Amino acid sequence: MQIFNDIFDSIFKPKAYNRFLKYKSSKKTAYIFLLPLFRVLLIILAMGIAFFTRYGSITAYWKTVIPDFSLSAKGLDMKEKIDEVYRNVYVYINTDETMAESKTDDKSSNNFYVFKDAILIKDSLGQKSLLKFNELDLSENEVITRDEFIYSIAPKATVILLIISVVITIFFYIGITLAYVLTALLLLLAVKMLVKGMNKKLSDKQSFTISIYAKTATFTLTTVLLAINSILSLCFDYTIEVPYFYAVKLAICLIYIYYIIQNIKEDTVGVNSFEAVREENIYEPETEIKVEVKKPLQPERLTPTDSWSFGEKKENGNE
Repeated sequence: MQIFNDIFDSIFKPKAYNRFLKYKSSKKTAYIFLLPLFRVLLIILAMGIAFFTRYGSITAYWKTVIPDFSLSAKGLDMKEKIDEVYRNVYVYINTDETMAESKTDDKSSNNFYVFKDAILIKDSLGQKSLLKFNELDLSENEVITRDEFIYSIAPKATVILLIISVVITIFFYIGITLAYVLTALLLLLAVKMLVKGMNKKLSDKQSFTISIYAKTATFTLTTVLLAINSILSLCFDYTIEVPYFYAVKLAICLIYIYYIIQNIKEDTVGVNSFEAVREENIYEPETEIKVEVKKPLQPERLTPTDSWSFGEKKENGNE
């Protein structure tokens, strides 16, 4: 695909920007939408590989998240006790006491409580959800274990998680695309300043084209780093952090812009016609060569005259 050539050339071939300046608006717009899409797909692929490499399946992952328990008519029995805040969710689990015996001290915007006789959820909107185990109508000898609970809810829970993942992915893609455009608009100021300082003449449209493609290197670098961190966080609970990463990316963009403007050809400036498909060769309309085809010569037809005919006798007596 042409876009892969454009990505490679925008990173490693500054002279290729002479070609980019001649692209139509539709091709540049497609580049803006496709580059963030590649980031989203790469991160999803990396996370998927890391997830199934570590856990093997979704049900196996839930077993690592949900503590082992048994539920009967007497109530919930769970050996593990938790009293911690995970990001914006406060989790309190203590099945040695009932909800009436315990105090629900909210420590975050979202709070999750598990007691001997009930589960209580308080969300950030102030709404409460309560599940009492005696409402499940379990028989006296009936016992539900954690594994049985996971396998019973696995199909529906998987579908719900997939729907949520798709919605999050769409918003993630929209956010990345908008961030790409906004960053390119900010880089436009740097492009115009360098153009003026290097005595080049570029239109605003051409300057914006340079800022769009000049971001490719740092965008690709960030994408690779995000993909690597996705794998490391899932497999080893570790991420790579680059000090002053945004400053480093800005410096790289400015260096790219400088060398790009330096390699812009004078005959390229001001031209916004057809699309070029090679890096160094700019297609021009070929001069049509017309070859005039002459008709073959026809043998001359002889016609009789007054002084000559096949049946006329000559004055000298010879026929």
